[in-house]
Amino acid sequence: MGRVASAMTRSRAISVAASLAILMLLGFGVRLVLGMRTQIDADEAALALAGLHLNHGQFVLMEPDAQYLGALDAYVSAPFIALLGPGLLAVRLALAVTGALYVLSMYALGRVLFKSHRAGLLTAGVAAVFPLFAVYWSAKLRGGYVELPIFEAVALILCARIGWGTRGWFRWWALLGFVVGLALWSDVLIAVVFAVIATALLVRAPVTGWRRTLRGGALACVTGLIGLAPWIAYNVPNHLHSIRAIPRAFTSFTGGVSALVNDQLPVFVGGSSDCRHTIVPTAVSDGSLVALLVAVLWLRRRSLRNIVSGGLSEFEPLDVCLVLVPATLIYLAVSRLDSIPCEPRYLMPLAVPLVIAVATVLLVRWSGRWISLVATAAWLTINVIAAAGSLPDMSDYAVGSRVPFDLGPGISMIRAQHPTAVWAQFWLSHPLAYFSGDTLPIGEYGGYVGFPQRQMAVETALHPSWVFVEGQAGMAELERVCHERGITYSKITGGGLVLYTHLTGTVEPSDVIPGPAGRTD
Repeated sequence: MGRVASAMTRSRAISVAASLAILMLLGFGVRLVLGMRTQIDADEAALALAGLHLNHGQFVLMEPDAQYLGALDAYVSAPFIALLGPGLLAVRLALAVTGALYVLSMYALGRVLFKSHRAGLLTAGVAAVFPLFAVYWSAKLRGGYVELPIFEAVALILCARIGWGTRGWFRWWALLGFVVGLALWSDVLIAVVFAVIATALLVRAPVTGWRRTLRGGALACVTGLIGLAPWIAYNVPNHLHSIRAIPRAFTSFTGGVSALVNDQLPVFVGGSSDCRHTIVPTAVSDGSLVALLVAVLWLRRRSLRNIVSGGLSEFEPLDVCLVLVPATLIYLAVSRLDSIPCEPRYLMPLAVPLVIAVATVLLVRWSGRWISLVATAAWLTINVIAAAGSLPDMSDYAVGSRVPFDLGPGISMIRAQHPTAVWAQFWLSHPLAYFSGDTLPIGEYGGYVGFPQRQMAVETALHPSWVFVEGQAGMAELERVCHERGITYSKITGGGLVLYTHLTGTVEPSDVIPGPAGRTD
């Protein structure tokens, strides 16, 4: 009997491992397909360039441009860039692998929350394809957003181990602190998640013991500083620049709530591919979310009843995860920071609890379960239609003109002229620098200066060239300035780009582009 039981256990383990591998491959494939359809924009190229510099022995702490996000994405992409060279595939492959690891982390979270391998596999399957925007945005190298759901899932697992486990609490506290520090370096947005977790562990302290909680919290603070060390190493000598650099594009409370309901949530869950391409009416997207949350509240009514009746510590790890939905929405509404209607990246902390909410509903066995399955299949179909369309920031633009998807021919054209230095608009300069392997002497104007040494080389060069996207604003003004100053030039077109080279005089961006759009600092 023992041998039979052992064989059955081994067979079950193999079945679970094989199923998990298939789901990880699904998550990998979906992200790779979406990523390969998407151009590498200037923000992505900045981190890809940082990864390229890592391979050349240069140390990077923060994202090069705004410098309020950590450079973890650069470390993720660096091995793939070293192996495959600077190109689209290297970046997208790195992110697809990270996406597969996210699916794995969601399996582990589902296994802990629902206490079964089957539930873990279901959770992993949902995470592989939903929510659409979270899946798509994790295929872009935009700094912190790729790893945020992984850190979130791991932190929730550790929260469950600490607050509801009986053994190993000391090491779980230490690991939680390190994850908190590392995640805050990567993306400060995850502070919402850790605030909820900290509150949950404090509320559970009467059950787990105040002494253990306080000792564990102190240990977590120490290990948190270790995880946060890259952020500290950069910000202490730079007078906390990362805090001052956080974007503060405030919107009104009513305007923020309106954008959240009418634009961001529909795009996030896949009811719209972006603000211009609505697959189903906004009311359907929002109504589906409300129906999901109402169903979850009904299923968790026992925990709600305990809390309302005064048993604040009588809740479960699943409740901690689900409360992240209202916590994130309230934070965004109150802070008024999220002013990007068609790019709901600040909603990324919602990805994990929404996946858990869907899994919670699908795991319930009731006579009308087919309704849940039909609704899930219908929404998956809507997501496929949305994914086939134009998703936010899928194409890159430089002052209204679309940057060519393949910059190879344009780079070859520029190289053939052997320019000593080249000016390019911000959204064009970084991709050109990355795809050329950082061999072109390109400076940028109208955006962040992420690489000061290269910028200084262009600023001090004699008679730098200029490169534009075909149809981009500024070419006529450059020609006018050259004509007025008696400066001659050669105008060469190729690969969707226009190069002005062999200038007989110097023209600065501020001479051609007025205001902030022409700034080079």
